[in-house]
Amino acid sequence: RAPHSPLRTLLILLPLLFLSSNCYYSTSASALPSTIKTVAIPLFQDETFETDIKEQLTDAIVEKFLENNQLRVVDVRDADAMVIGTITDVREEALAFSQGIINELRIWIVVNVRFEDVGNRNVLWEEEELLTFGDCEVVTGTETDREKGIELAVIKMADEILNRTISGW
Repeated sequence: RAPHSPLRTLLILLPLLFLSSNCYYSTSASALPSTIKTVAIPLFQDETFETDIKEQLTDAIVEKFLENNQLRVVDVRDADAMVIGTITDVREEALAFSQGIINELRIWIVVNVRFEDVGNRNVLWEEEELLTFGDCEVVTGTETDREKGIELAVIKMADEILNRTISGW
C-alpha cells in the first residue's frame, strides 16, 4: 500500500477545517442596547386571587437578574430600563390520577410582560400571555403540594424573562 502524500492529507483536512470554523456558535453576545446598564423591576400587578404570587414572581426575577449580573438592579428613578408585568392567570391541570384521585398537577402561570428603555420610552420586547408551568406531586392533598408547583412555575417564568431580556429571545 502506498503512503499518503502530504498534499492529499492537506486536501482532505482543509475543507474539514473550513467547515468546522463556520460552525462556531456563541451566546455571549447581548441583545441589549449599549446604553442600558441598569434595570428596575417594580412589583408585578396581579389580576388573580393567588396569595403572594406577585411578590414571589417579582422577587424571583430580581434574584435572576442579580445572579446574571449583566444589568445592575436599581430603583425605578435610577434605571435605564424596566421589566413591567401583570400576572393574568394561574391555572391548574391534572396530569395523573390513581383510583380517581389526582396525584400530579401542572400549575400554569400566565403573564403579560414588557421590557422598556426608560430614556427612549421604547419597548424593547413585549409578550402577552407568556406561559410557564410547574409540575408537582400531590402527596398530602393540601395547599402545600400546589405551592410547590407554583414555585417551580415562578422560577421558570423568571428564567424566561431574564433570557428574553439579555439574549433577545
